[in-house]
Amino acid sequence: MRVLLIDAQTTGAPTLKWAIESLGDTVERCDAEAALVMARDFGPDVIIADIALLGPDAGKFCADLHAIKDISNAKVIAQGVTGTVDLSGGGVASQFDLHLKRPIDLLVLADMLSLLRTGMKVVS
Repeated sequence: MRVLLIDAQTTGAPTLKWAIESLGDTVERCDAEAALVMARDFGPDVIIADIALLGPDAGKFCADLHAIKDISNAKVIAQGVTGTVDLSGGGVASQFDLHLKRPIDLLVLADMLSLLRTGMKVVS
């Protein structure tokens, strides 16, 4: 799969990129400012976005991603420090398809990506 990692962390993001690549996926990494352009150009199947980096406009940002025709079916995964996120209620989190709690458990991430790779429905 093609995975877009939207994360500006200088320590954790390269490790996360490496971990996803070790699963056989192609990964591009960018910050929030370059994300919409990168998403259009790269055409990811999965987008993993640092919800704190996106700030208060995270919900709109996610909706903008889903509006890009060529990637409208891409799964958008929020990563953040909160433990439980309601993805159904209409708030910012509901714009995202899935959520990963930081620090990211690489086994959980690998399972999530594996299920997405095979087209199975993932319930977070």
